[in-house]
Amino acid sequence: MMTIWTIGWTVTRRVLIAIAATSAMMLASAQGHAQAVYPNPGAAADALVEAVATSDDQALARVLGRDYRSLVPDGVSQDDIYAFLGAAAQQRTLMAGAGNAVLLSVGVHGWTFPVPMVPTARGWHFDLAAGRREISRRAMGRNELAAIDVLFQLATAQQDYIARGAGQGYARKLVSARGTTDGLYWPAADGEPASPVGPAAWAMLPDTPVADAFYGYRFSIVPISASRYAMLAWPAQPRKSGVHMFVYLSSSRMLERVSDGRIPTASSLNALFDGVVGDWREIAL
Repeated sequence: MMTIWTIGWTVTRRVLIAIAATSAMMLASAQGHAQAVYPNPGAAADALVEAVATSDDQALARVLGRDYRSLVPDGVSQDDIYAFLGAAAQQRTLMAGAGNAVLLSVGVHGWTFPVPMVPTARGWHFDLAAGRREISRRAMGRNELAAIDVLFQLATAQQDYIARGAGQGYARKLVSARGTTDGLYWPAADGEPASPVGPAAWAMLPDTPVADAFYGYRFSIVPISASRYAMLAWPAQPRKSGVHMFVYLSSSRMLERVSDGRIPTASSLNALFDGVVGDWREIAL
């Protein structure tokens, strides 16, 4: 399970970075090359793997197109590159995608390269525009899974907080006011037990800047009554960093709905406890 302190990249994300980024560190001379077309998807896939294996920046520009830099996030390790090449050496499979597209799947676990190969009158090539859309979709999915996982961990942290008797009942906020323990996080003095949540809670706050939001999501605790509370997670950029808003109820229920950017009121969340779910959909725990 991912942790509130150190949620890491998923294997999918790491391999995506590896494939797209091999040539990011040596681009300048490659910009003038036109994107190549191939007689069939297998030849295109072979050319991609060969270009990655040889760290040939000009070859990668020909395979993926001169705009392939748009696929490359910052920060790459050589281990990620080796991970992709190892998976490709184990197994390569061509799979049918949307329409006439073909996808490259590598490794025994079947990870799929996000940029599809599509046919043209001249042959097959990698469709970078479709690849960017797929990368965005995967990133949103990753963010949403992280948000759900964080809510579960916050629920566990609440139980820890209540058991410690650190405040009056449950924590009403994520970060405690200075000099208090009224939230799930507070800076512990040397020799004192750590708070239920680590300092990453600062990146979860409702007013966290978009660029710093925790995996693209913001979080809050909504007090409802002495015994009821809800914990919310919503995308800092709806339909960009995530699609759904999630709520964890202190009655141990998780629900979701498409985020419209508005934060539910305490009264509307209270209705969820009584089964008035409206456009919320329950997530099986």
